[in-house]
Amino acid sequence: ISQRFNKILLCVPLEKKDYQDVLYINKSIELLEKDGCMILILPQPFLFLEKYKDVRKKIISTCSVESVITIHNKKLLLEYYGYISILIIKKKNQAEKIYMTDSFHMSDSEKWFSNYKNKENGFFVESRDIYNRLDPNFYNPEHKKARLLIQNKNTEKNKKYTDEFFNKNIELL
Repeated sequence: ISQRFNKILLCVPLEKKDYQDVLYINKSIELLEKDGCMILILPQPFLFLEKYKDVRKKIISTCSVESVITIHNKKLLLEYYGYISILIIKKKNQAEKIYMTDSFHMSDSEKWFSNYKNKENGFFVESRDIYNRLDPNFYNPEHKKARLLIQNKNTEKNKKYTDEFFNKNIELL
């Protein structure tokens, strides 16, 4: 396909074994024209799993991550991967701040869309502070102390385990 698109909506089911999901995301980035907008509807683990690190780096290096929204709604629960996230990117230089929110148990789609549109009930993250992952739970200001512990050099050697622990047990910290 040689045509470029100004808007792309991509619903990506993450694959357990092969990397077709990564191919879809990479191709969609390639097909997005300059200043175009893409909305990716993804299983939440895309935002932090190690196997998607390279595609996250590509997104961060070639696009502007505008918003990351995680929706904790049992009606939208995915059988294998849990909750969904919405990643809104634009093909331009990275904005200074990224709006993030964890829409815990918000069942009213109009309400969480309004929150996104008005940048309410969420928080902003300096784009320069983004490292290797995009999940709002990790960057939530309420979890800053735990995040700093995870980013500590002594912790870095156990990063795989601490990242997994962090995502499963943040409520305990």
